Amino acid sequence: MIYNPLELHPVAGSAIVIRQNGNAITVTLDQLHHFTSDICILAARMREDLLDPLGDEK
Repeated sequence: MIYNPLELHPVAGSAIVIRQNGNAITVTLDQLHHFTSDICILAARMREDLLDPLGDEK
C-alpha cells in the first residue's frame, strides 16, 4: 500500500493550503464545507443502496 501524506496549512482569510508530493492547492472554508456536505450525501446514498440493493423491486 502506498501512503502519500497530506500537509494542511491554515491561510489568513478563511482558507487552507493542501500540499502533497510537491503540489499545492488553496481551498476556502466555504469550498471545504460544500465538498464535505457532498461527501456525506453521497455516503448516505451509497448506504441506502447497500441496504436495499434491488431498490423498490420486491
